[in-house]
Amino acid sequence: MAVVNNVDRKEERVKNIFRTILTQKATPGFMEWAQAYAKDGIEMEGEYFKTQVLYVLCNLQYWRGDEARRCKKVLKEFGGVK
Repeated sequence: MAVVNNVDRKEERVKNIFRTILTQKATPGFMEWAQAYAKDGIEMEGEYFKTQVLYVLCNLQYWRGDEARRCKKVLKEFGGVK
């Protein structure tokens, strides 16, 4: 049961990052796509959710700043990206 709770906490942490992404200014291009994927990802779980995290992460390449670094770090850790 502890493993399930740990996975749930990690997914919830990433979903909070998705909510942060949704509050950013939607500029045409990459952020717009990241927000669309994040919005859909909030409702997902399991392998579909992990794949969605990678889609969001790929579209955040031009998002800059301290908040962006913190958020991308969490997404990379969850997605298994170095």
